[in-house]
Amino acid sequence: MKKRYQAGACLLAAVMLMTGCSGNGAANPSGASGSGASSSSVVEASSGQQDNNVPQTPVVRVEAPEIPLNEMKVEDYVTLGDYQSIEVTVDSVEATEENVSALLNEIYVSYVTADNGGIKDRAVQNGDTAVIDFVGKKDGVAFAGGTAQGQDLVIGSGSYIAGFEEGLIGVMPGQTVDLNLTFPEYYDNAELAGQAVVFTVTVQFIRPTEVKREDMKDEIAAQVGLNELGNAEINTVDALEDYIDVYLTDRYDNALQNSISLKLVESCTFGELPQDMLAYYGQTISDYIGLDSFEATYGFSADTYFTYYYGMTAEQYISSSAEAALKRDLVFQAIANAENLKVEEEELQTKLEEYAATGNYASVEELTEGTSREDWRNNIMTEKVMEFLKGKAVVVE
Repeated sequence: MKKRYQAGACLLAAVMLMTGCSGNGAANPSGASGSGASSSSVVEASSGQQDNNVPQTPVVRVEAPEIPLNEMKVEDYVTLGDYQSIEVTVDSVEATEENVSALLNEIYVSYVTADNGGIKDRAVQNGDTAVIDFVGKKDGVAFAGGTAQGQDLVIGSGSYIAGFEEGLIGVMPGQTVDLNLTFPEYYDNAELAGQAVVFTVTVQFIRPTEVKREDMKDEIAAQVGLNELGNAEINTVDALEDYIDVYLTDRYDNALQNSISLKLVESCTFGELPQDMLAYYGQTISDYIGLDSFEATYGFSADTYFTYYYGMTAEQYISSSAEAALKRDLVFQAIANAENLKVEEEELQTKLEEYAATGNYASVEELTEGTSREDWRNNIMTEKVMEFLKGKAVVVE
């Protein structure tokens, strides 16, 4: 399998997070009248099939600028601020041994079952997470939204109606109890507001808050790998722990880089931006999100999507994103010039050969097909400058 590399990552990573929400008027013991569900996926619009019945606007292509970024006198467009000691805050968890262990435990215990690690030899106590089944009935008839299986409930959290959680204290796993309760007077569902009901609840087991590393089982880790991560190769506790380590490392590093980039651009002063490059960046972002075939692919307009999620039209989004990306690249190139971090042709070729080999491409030409060598050069330059900046940055906790 080829490892996919993305040329032009120095531009905005304009991926589409297609999110949907739904709600209904179901009743449940939490006292909330609705339930919501959302999902998101990274979608490349260009992968969709175009509907020939949808009129297409003729596209005027914007060619790459004649003078590439590394040959421009970028100092004409940006005056650098102090980039040697940028203070940043990082809103992410660092991959320390303690944090990796904590996340491993959190994920692992969520996959514990009644027959594999669940607590069944004592009664439910305040503060426990009880895994329960329940059916709610009014006048002996089950009402909509009042039934669930395998529900996690933290006893004492106050998330269910009065008396529900308290009624489970002292109940043994495997035991079934009837809870005679009353919905609040101002409950959103008028049919149940102020009404007496009976919840028949079975406690399956008590979820442990912590499982010692040496007591963790590979079979549970394999369930996490398969069902949570979609990766059958993560089938041992060691493999899951390694995955979490990499995940936290990447997440922290990405958050650090984003913070540095934002602070860096804020510290600089910009003149009028080169319009040919600005247009090219806009074209690249537009291509990435598949603007020309957006409605044919998704069934609604790009303006509808971007107005809903970002409060601006697609054109405004692309324009602002192109400007932000170009400003960042001008700053990075200026630092590369000042610190002798430019990427010369020999280094570029060596890097591309490494990428091609790592990604199982037959050649550099196959790797870079349909992309610009200058975009690859910019990517590598950005990485070099970012490593330099990370070494200088002051992370404020």
